[in-house]
Amino acid sequence: MEFITKNLKEIILSVEDVRAHLEIIIEQARNEKIKGVKLVHGYGSHGRGGVVSVELKRLLPELKRKKTIKEYFYGNSWDISNSDCQRFLAKCPDAASDEDLNKSNPGITIIAI
Repeated sequence: MEFITKNLKEIILSVEDVRAHLEIIIEQARNEKIKGVKLVHGYGSHGRGGVVSVELKRLLPELKRKKTIKEYFYGNSWDISNSDCQRFLAKCPDAASDEDLNKSNPGITIIAI
């Protein structure tokens, strides 16, 4: 398995907890040779997903700059027409069967490990 899903909506996260949970998810994925992780966080209609989504948008560019992750895709850019997405899918073919691909779902984020 190269591509997994982690549902963060099931965990009530504070802003402070997002980084810690993300670091654990990335480390576990590396240890298990996972190439991509879909984070399900919701889009904020109930408050929780919004906090996680906002914090991910702050953290992910930093993690990419530090080469902790290779790439990330917010739900609206998780689309086969996106050239970065195409490159990721070539390296992680399991992700091509993700139900949210091409759906512009604001409640998910994909990270390439």
